[in-house]
Amino acid sequence: MKKKLIGSLLSFASYLTFTAALAGGPEVAVEPEYFSGFYIGVTGGLHVATFDGSSTVDAPEDVVIHTETHTQKPYVRDTTVLSAGNLLNNDIGSSSYDGYAGLHGGIGKTYNHRWYTGIDAFGEWGTQQDDENNSGTLNNLTVAHSTINGNYSSATSVKISNTFGVDFKPGILISPTTLLYGKVGAVWADIKIHNSFSTTASAKIDTPFRGKEVVNSNGNFSGQSDNDDTKSALLLGVGCEQYIYKDWITFDVEYNYEDYGHISTSTDVEGGGSATISRHFYPPVTADNTLISAVNTQATAHVKVSAIMAGFNFYFGTHLI
Repeated sequence: MKKKLIGSLLSFASYLTFTAALAGGPEVAVEPEYFSGFYIGVTGGLHVATFDGSSTVDAPEDVVIHTETHTQKPYVRDTTVLSAGNLLNNDIGSSSYDGYAGLHGGIGKTYNHRWYTGIDAFGEWGTQQDDENNSGTLNNLTVAHSTINGNYSSATSVKISNTFGVDFKPGILISPTTLLYGKVGAVWADIKIHNSFSTTASAKIDTPFRGKEVVNSNGNFSGQSDNDDTKSALLLGVGCEQYIYKDWITFDVEYNYEDYGHISTSTDVEGGGSATISRHFYPPVTADNTLISAVNTQATAHVKVSAIMAGFNFYFGTHLI
């Protein structure tokens, strides 16, 4: 009887062992796929914009004061009071710092808890502007037997506002909850350039031998132009993202670089004036009604942006409770 009881107990123990083996042993916890799925976020930071370029004014042709007849040619010749060429050239070169705030969202996927790829879209709102104001004396104003003055003032402003973009994000997980990533994509921004120019020019011309003033000419000229364009740029960036609350919320910091190329504006500046003719000679000497019949003013700027942004992201999906 005892032998039968012992045999039954051994058989039951073997059955339990076999059943446990089929069950696969104790349950193993599955590590979540951090950074996988949809997310939305808020961001804020600093944009540093650089504006490099120039503002120029050029005369397309010589401006000449003519005598009326050949009678006084030995004494009062046709006189070039302004030579064709560059009248002024001002450099544009400064940086503008301003805060930006934005929203972004995207989707990402991790592979083998190691590699990451994602797509991100964003919008950032803010404005940066550079204002350049200059004044001085025009070039090309040296003429024999004359006193010529050409004072000018010019103003150029360049402004960039509000950026929107999309980018591809490859990355690597240096821990299950820490992601290092790069960014390459396209970004668009509204860029405006404004340029204005004004001058007051005068010329007094004397006879070469008698020192008598025969021409006194004055002119005033002004003009402005604008260009408003949506410019695109290549976006390059790097960043780091870290989970700070379970698998719901992350904090990220990133650096982005954007090169928008050149934006320019130009216009022809026209003006009017008057010429006073002395009567030291007869017949009288005449002069054009304008000292400068027309000049062209142009401004060009190369716009680049470096941005340091930080923000919080919320991930959708199955969360750790």
